[in-house]
Amino acid sequence: MAGRQLRAVLFDLGETLLDVGGATPDYATQSQRDLREVYDYVRECGHPVPPWEVFHNALAGLLFSQWRARQREGRALDVAAVLREGIGALGLALSPDELTECLRRHYRSSDESAMLHPDALPTLRELRAAGWTLGLISNSIWPATCHDETLARLGIRDLFAVRLYSADAGYQKPHPAIFQQALAALQVSPAEAVYVGDRLDADVAGAHAVGMRGILRVVPYRVEANAEIIPDARIETLAELPALLARWSATGGGMP
Repeated sequence: MAGRQLRAVLFDLGETLLDVGGATPDYATQSQRDLREVYDYVRECGHPVPPWEVFHNALAGLLFSQWRARQREGRALDVAAVLREGIGALGLALSPDELTECLRRHYRSSDESAMLHPDALPTLRELRAAGWTLGLISNSIWPATCHDETLARLGIRDLFAVRLYSADAGYQKPHPAIFQQALAALQVSPAEAVYVGDRLDADVAGAHAVGMRGILRVVPYRVEANAEIIPDARIETLAELPALLARWSATGGGMP
């Protein structure tokens, strides 16, 4: 990739820019919490909801079955569509506005708990000031309408020229399509872009598959077992990025 000037840096979101608390998430507990938010809202609206166990088992079962089916093809899950289908299958006739609020309630706890790594905002601002174009690619069951509100609250939304979430893209990392969509939106070639993420398989391997450089943000509590996936660089903090990218740029896009 030497000879092509680097222009863009794209980031993962969870545990790369966002601090998720230093532990592997308990997805079953989170799912139950989020579906309970939806259930309580639908009941507040006066709809004839079934018992909680019936509602939860129906929605959780649909979420899991659709997630598993999409995983095999690298397709992405859109929780808004699943909520709409599952609630309808239970015979509940919600208005479009109520379904939109169901999505917001499902996402609310994740929004309220989201916080940046301390060096995220200063690093992003430094990169922008140095002339880098910034982008975001994140695997998420929630669409941009949810995440963008969180990023705005955290003060980083408008630093990104492109923000792409798998729920909107239709594919999830490491599928090439989601990287290619982001690159096309930024109007940069793979050789002109770098991707920063905390997963060897989804982030580094996904970036490499389309010709991008991949930087691994090392997460102390996680052991990455994919020894065959070699990142172009490893960083422990985001604050290391500006100097690393400056060194690469000084060699005309190649690595010293």
